[in-house]
Amino acid sequence: CDSNVAGSDGVDEYGELYGATGFGGAIYSTEYSTLTLNYVSFISNRAINGFRGAIRLFASCEMNSTTSRYKRNSASNGGAITAIEECIMRLNSDAFEHNHNGDNLINNIILSECSMY
Repeated sequence: CDSNVAGSDGVDEYGELYGATGFGGAIYSTEYSTLTLNYVSFISNRAINGFRGAIRLFASCEMNSTTSRYKRNSASNGGAITAIEECIMRLNSDAFEHNHNGDNLINNIILSECSMY
């Protein structure tokens, strides 16, 4: 159960992670992980290896997020969040703005065999 925070350009004065790149943009969550986010901002994260914009959830992960913000995150096939294989996502008052895939299409969340509440 691992969640990894990718390298980033830094954290600004408000504690917001920005400019991360890698497999998960900012966070890559592996099998059976639980990710809890409260008042977190993901700004200008980009996945350099295809999927995942800001967050990538994989295989039976659970994500609970409250009042988090996703802005200008991108990937060639992603946006803010990509979740695959039986993940559960619970989003409460989260905001999504200008997240896109490589074709500059708005693409906030990609789900494959997952549930979102």
